[in-house]
Formats: sequence, C-alpha cells, structure tokens
Amino acid sequence: GAFAAQESSRKSERLRRKARQTAEMGLPNGGFHRPYGYEKDRVTVVESEAEVVRQLVGRYLAGESMMSMVNSLHEAEVRSVTGALWNTTTLRNILKSARYAGLRTHGGEVVATAVWPAIITPAQHAQVLAQFESKKITGRRAARRYLLSGMLRCGKCGNKLFSSARREGSRNVRRYVCMSGPDHRGCGGLMIVAAPVEEWLSEAVL
Repeated sequence: GAFAAQESSRKSERLRRKARQTAEMGLPNGGFHRPYGYEKDRVTVVESEAEVVRQLVGRYLAGESMMSMVNSLHEAEVRSVTGALWNTTTLRNILKSARYAGLRTHGGEVVATAVWPAIITPAQHAQVLAQFESKKITGRRAARRYLLSGMLRCGKCGNKLFSSARREGSRNVRRYVCMSGPDHRGCGGLMIVAAPVEEWLSEAVL
C-alpha cells in the first residue's frame, strides 16, 4: 500500500511538471469543448467568432452592462460553442480570459506568450481586468437602494422580480422587473415602478 501511494504521488508530480512545461511553451491544454473564437485545434482563429469577442470587449470597456450584452447576443441569435444561450457567467469568463490576448496561463498566472494568434491586445486585456476590479471595489449599485429587493414575485410566472432603472427624460425611474433569459429565467412580462409600490407596502406594514 505504501509503495502504491508513493508511485501515485510520483505520477501526479510528473503530470504536474508536464502541465507546467506545456504551459511555459505556450501550448494549448486539453478540454472537452473548444474555446470560443478558435477551432478544435485551439490554435486556428474562427474569424466570425473572433469579431464577436472584439466587439464584446470594446462594448464592455465603453461601459455597457453584462446583461445588456447577453441580451444582444440572444437577439442576434449568437450561440456559445455548445450551442447553448449565453449568460453573464459565460460572458465574464471570456472577457477575463488571457487566452484572447495571446497569453498562456497556468495556475492562474501568465507564464508565456501563446502559440495561437491573439484576438485582442494584451493592453485591452489589462484594461478589462482593471475595469472588473474597479467595479468590484466601488460597487456600482451600492448607491441605489430598493426597499423590496428579493421580496416581490411576478404575478404571471412566479419568478422573483429584479431591481432595474430606466432613463426617462432627465431622470432615472426605479423599477421592479420580471427578467427573462438564462440568468433570471422569468417570463419578461411584468414591470412595475418602484416608488408607488414601496410607499403602498410601507404604509400597509408600518
């Protein structure tokens, strides 16, 4: 038993060294699905998908929200490599991936320039990461308060209502919305203005 355990440990160490060596050579790793934007060889660029990545990066850096971009992908009938609908997690992973800047990572750190062509520049990749970090630190929605967040349900489908704001003229109107799409899975058929319902419920309860 001790010999088997020792041999297993040695084998695991050899595999770890091999994985590290592959990364430092800039070679792609394995995986069941190909990366979006690249062929199954993980090196050849799929130009139509590469253009989608470039547009998404540009839109994110311009300040567009993740949900807005996901919704636009649905409207344009753009699918992921598995054929599934996009969601914000899939989009976030692509935006943050060093692969698209032609960089090879291992254990979460960049270890080499990749053998595959870059779709965006390393500078753009760094800007995207900085923007994610900035939003995480500052918290974009902290200043806007919704009294009934997480408490209201859609009368049509029973799904939770999410807080949202819409620009109307010179002011932002706070709303509670039943959101459709893979992230929220609602019917998308209900929207109420926040202030009147908050006031009504506050008076009823308090």
